[in-house]
Amino acid sequence: MESSPARGSAPSRPDPVFDDFPDEDPALAEMNALGFTGEGGDVQEDDEEDPFSKMSDLMRARQPESMPDMFSPPKPKKPLPRRKGAFILWVVLVILVLAGAALGLYFFQDKLIDHWPSLAKYYEQVGARRDEVGAGLSFRNYNSERLVQDNNEVLIVRGVIANGTEQKHDIPLLRLALYKGTEMLQEKVVSPPQATLDGHATVGFKVTLEQPHPEATRFEVTFIAPKAAAK
Repeated sequence: MESSPARGSAPSRPDPVFDDFPDEDPALAEMNALGFTGEGGDVQEDDEEDPFSKMSDLMRARQPESMPDMFSPPKPKKPLPRRKGAFILWVVLVILVLAGAALGLYFFQDKLIDHWPSLAKYYEQVGARRDEVGAGLSFRNYNSERLVQDNNEVLIVRGVIANGTEQKHDIPLLRLALYKGTEMLQEKVVSPPQATLDGHATVGFKVTLEQPHPEATRFEVTFIAPKAAAK
């Protein structure tokens, strides 16, 4: 009878697979040194000792700085009041045009009435009729001569009164004045040769002045209103 092999415990041999691992993991040792693990290699869950938790708290506590104003969009400029300025300019232009037209109607009323006689009544209604002495009348082709009559020196001025309009005009008084420079030395007022003068008509006149001033250098013949002559 064959004898069975004796049963017993075999001598223990080291596992060749785990022979290369050291007794303590270097990474685990470094984590233990930094305080990430506790006893037995377990990771600590205490937030107060967690450096990442502290860093996160510091980052949350620090408020982000505002961006500089140089990156903000520019403020819109207020539009210029063009419409208001243009309106004022137009108003000024209209006023200037109306003022120019009014002055033209006033100073050229004689010529306007000459072409459109019906305008005369409108000028009188608004009180704009220019009461100019001898308006529409003028002196033409006048001359002078000095004579001696009855041992007296006499100045005689002759000329023509012309009506340059189509309307009939009254002829005012005539005044002959002698001047030395701008100083009037002597004058004489006479009645016109006739009371009225038809449109585009002419009439001759003559003014005689006895003993003219010896220092007189020039003379003028003008129309004068009766009220002014009475003064």
